[in-house]
Amino acid sequence: MARRSGRGSKKQRSARPGTDDLITLQTADDEIVHVSPPAMTATLRSSMTRLRLADELPRCLGVVSAIRGEGVTLVARSLAVLFAHDWDESVCLVELNWRSPAPGGDAVDAETGLAGLLRGEATADDVTVRFASPDVAAIPAGRVQQGQSPVFASGAALSALLEDLGTRFDRIVLDLPALDGSSESLALAARADALVMVVRQGVTTHDEVRRARDDLDGLSVLGVILNDFQTSVPRGILRRLPVP
Repeated sequence: MARRSGRGSKKQRSARPGTDDLITLQTADDEIVHVSPPAMTATLRSSMTRLRLADELPRCLGVVSAIRGEGVTLVARSLAVLFAHDWDESVCLVELNWRSPAPGGDAVDAETGLAGLLRGEATADDVTVRFASPDVAAIPAGRVQQGQSPVFASGAALSALLEDLGTRFDRIVLDLPALDGSSESLALAARADALVMVVRQGVTTHDEVRRARDDLDGLSVLGVILNDFQTSVPRGILRRLPVP
């Protein structure tokens, strides 16, 4: 598939949550496999647009967290949908969390996926799932056999795949395992051109965030996405504040 340039293809929407911020990922049979929360969409749209305008948004963006359960898959899918929906980019979401593969509805073959490709049992076309709206492709993690994930994380086959995807898509989003959840997480994080770290408010401790940041020392970390953010500031006051 030829790469398409998404620059300037669509007018940017408001950064405040509204009807334009409810975007979904659907199959050709109208099965909805992902819904991006409006508040998250608005926040991601604002921050990603800033990076894009500053020419700091990488071709291959990784989403990582300190511990499990912080919402990495939610953010990674929301980013992929946002890039395709807002900018008309061709986007490939690569799920690399073999220990906790994400559900994807009937469109996703959870058994083969990326693991099967890296074992030589399938080709990229065999395991790539195409969604109808917006135009997003995804490669599910698949099931690894015992001891395979560290080998896959550092192997030449994964390098070759990501290089090939870089010639076929405008943007690649990597759904990465938590840094404390697997021995291969750091090797997989290093595959991305740059990273964003997801932190769930009220769940991740300061020490866990600090350790994660130390683990990622030497890698490009663009910033932190705060998931499940809650505030006691009244809504009426929030509406008068500048959009971040």
